[in-house]
Amino acid sequence: MSHPENPNGVAVVCVAFDDEMPALVANAITLAENTGVQLRFVSVLESFHDKAWVVDTPMYGLSSALFMRLQEKARAERTLQMQTLIAGMPPGLIVSSAILTGEVAEAIVFDASAHAANFIMTAANTEHQSAFVPNGVSVALRLMAEAPMPVLVTSRTRPLRFEAKPFTILLADDLQPTSEEAARKAFELAAFIGPCLVRHVHIHGDFREVLKDTWVDLKAQHPALRGTAESSEDLLREEYEARLTALKGRGGTMRGEATEAGAKIELDIRTGSVAKNLLEEIEETSPDLVVFGRHRALKAKPFLIGRMSFRAMLVSRRPLLLVPPHDQLYAPMPFPARRK
Repeated sequence: MSHPENPNGVAVVCVAFDDEMPALVANAITLAENTGVQLRFVSVLESFHDKAWVVDTPMYGLSSALFMRLQEKARAERTLQMQTLIAGMPPGLIVSSAILTGEVAEAIVFDASAHAANFIMTAANTEHQSAFVPNGVSVALRLMAEAPMPVLVTSRTRPLRFEAKPFTILLADDLQPTSEEAARKAFELAAFIGPCLVRHVHIHGDFREVLKDTWVDLKAQHPALRGTAESSEDLLREEYEARLTALKGRGGTMRGEATEAGAKIELDIRTGSVAKNLLEEIEETSPDLVVFGRHRALKAKPFLIGRMSFRAMLVSRRPLLLVPPHDQLYAPMPFPARRK
């Protein structure tokens, strides 16, 4: 499925005209040149009217006429900035733009849905953040938590490199239903690229030591366990084979299409600390893109979303694609879009 006016799809690119923008724009251009997607640059002006009612802001108490003039001035300045940005685009790209008003993430999601976007691109300032307050990544986190389409978070220190041989995708798969759509998107991208490498990795907690001395006791206490694995080693082997089989079944038909297009798929199952193993895998593999499924247990607030994906984004500073579960997508758009 694609927008009728843009058969190669649409990528909504969120720009704030800050220090992160040059790298984000460069990544967007790289993506457009390699996929043919239309780049729709959007920038959001938060409403001065809303700020006028907040006591601890400079806007508090200003008259309606004054903050309307301030809003108009800000829009004029942002429009000029956007026109300059669009004028500097390389020839041959399909580009559009819009200045939006309102709550930032909400306005971006509305515009992306209205224009049948295949995905949203944004940047996160991961250089200045603390353990508790993720300064500089709030918009990215809101989009990761709420957008009904994939969100591609780029990094200024690790640009997208489609010329990499091979382009490497790290698919971090917890084998939960919420990650199935992420697996499809990862293999969809691999099928689009053609010859590339997909590292399909599953990491689970290490229960070896827990079972080592208690497996016999567990079998004696629970009749349902009798006749299965005779030892903790047998159980671990059975678990490994079961998880390997599950990994091989992920991605649906897109897995086969990726293979036919020349993608090489490597499977890896690790046990132990998920965070530690994940970061070690990223360090060893040096992927060009990391792909996660979105987990939103109990409708957690954005700063609690996707603990592993959030940590990987902050620590590794690599491009990251976060994909919502299929039932949370507004439409099953291909990623990155239909082939040129």
